[in-house]
Parts: sequence; C-alpha cells; structure tokens
Amino acid sequence: MRTKTNFICFRATDKEVKKLYNLSQKSKLSRSKTICNLINNSKIYEAPKIMDSEVKYQLSMIGNNINQIAKVANATGEVDIKNLEERVDELYGCFENQGTKEKF
Repeated sequence: MRTKTNFICFRATDKEVKKLYNLSQKSKLSRSKTICNLINNSKIYEAPKIMDSEVKYQLSMIGNNINQIAKVANATGEVDIKNLEERVDELYGCFENQGTKEKF
C-alpha cells in the first residue's frame, strides 16, 4: 500500500520546471521525491559518478589486502596496525577522488 496518497498539481514557469528537472536528473531522484526533499529541507546530493575500471580494480586490490590482514589477525590474534591504516587510507583516497556527496 502506498503511504503517499495525495496528488498535487501546480503551476510553474519554464525556468522553474527546467531547474526541477535538472536537480532531479543530477540527483537521480524522481521529481516527486526531489520536491518532497525540498519541502522537508533535506539535503539533495549529486548522485555518485560511475567508477571507471581502474578505480574498481584499485578498490578490489585494497579490499583483497584488507581481507588478507583480517585472515592473519584471526589466525594469530595480532594485527599489523600500520599496514591496516595504510590500506584504509588508500580506500578513503579512492572515494575522495570520485567526488561523492557533492551538494549542489
């Protein structure tokens, strides 16, 4: 069952409709969801860009390294903190380079 049962029709200028369309398209939200977010003063973020194959490969390698560290930690009860911190920093670096969560 739908929770939103009310239908609202309203008038807008061409400029306002274009702005709504662009905002919805950039955030990959429906126009209805975009309007609801604006009414509720929710932040609207640009949808993350699709990662290229090089970034996917790097993330896979970092994840693999972290899994190997976890395997050794579980087997020996010891953790190589320096190595783990380096891998986590690499992981954060990949996401920062992708420019996720840009508010517009």
